[in-house]
Order: sequence, then C-alpha cells, then structure tokens
Amino acid sequence: MPILLCNAAWMKYYKGITDTDYPINGGEFITQNGYGHEVINFQQNGQYVYGYVQARNGTIDIDRIGGNGQKYVDNILVVWRARSSFGSVVTGWYRNARVYRTEKTANNNRHFEFQGNEYRPGFLIRTRARDAFLIPVQQRVFL
Repeated sequence: MPILLCNAAWMKYYKGITDTDYPINGGEFITQNGYGHEVINFQQNGQYVYGYVQARNGTIDIDRIGGNGQKYVDNILVVWRARSSFGSVVTGWYRNARVYRTEKTANNNRHFEFQGNEYRPGFLIRTRARDAFLIPVQQRVFL
C-alpha cells in the first residue's frame, strides 16, 4: 500500500477549534489567521472523514503514489504528523484513503466556526471514519 506523509498543525482532536483545542505550529497561514483548514481532519461527516493538507500549487502529485494521470488514487495509507514541543511526531493516520490530485469543495456538513465566522474548507483526502485513527495526545511519541 503506498504511503503519503502529510504535515498539519498540532491539535488534540482535530474536530474544530475550541478554547482548549486550537492549532499550534501550523505555519504562516495559522500564525496570521489563527486557524487552518486541517482543524477538522478527524471530524466524522456521515461515514467519512475528510483531510486537508496545504498542497503546493493546490495539487498533490499523486502520480508518485500510483495516480498515473488520474484525478484520484485509492487505497493509500495517509500518515499525519505535526510539530510538537519535542519534534515532529505522528498524530494519526487514514487507512484505505482516497487522495485527490486537486482540492475538492466541502459539503454543507463539513464546517467549523472561529471567532464568529463559519468556514467550509475543502479537502484533498477522504477515508471511511472507521479507517481513521487519531493517536491520543499522551501517546504521540513516534518522531
């Protein structure tokens, strides 16, 4: 199974921004705006979770993982990592994921609120909720 490694900001649950769970170490966009589109990467939406990763030029080169010119590739292991206080660690993964070449528009149920505004970020990765595993914060030690 091909593997795709994705970077995201550090959060506890990735189910939206709260007073106790907000993105940390997520790069320039998060520093400037206070949020990032990955903040709901583990929020179940129907039978699926949808992942966002900042892609260079808005696309993922899926040809490297078997895309062969297609719009998407299936059965990918997506490993999520984030910078913690002691280095970059694995925070979770999606098994059997579909990875899209270009960002897809979010459906109406995939959204989060931040400072009174509602956001509906797109996504580049999708898997069934049962195939998404978020490592509990205390166990995120794999550098």
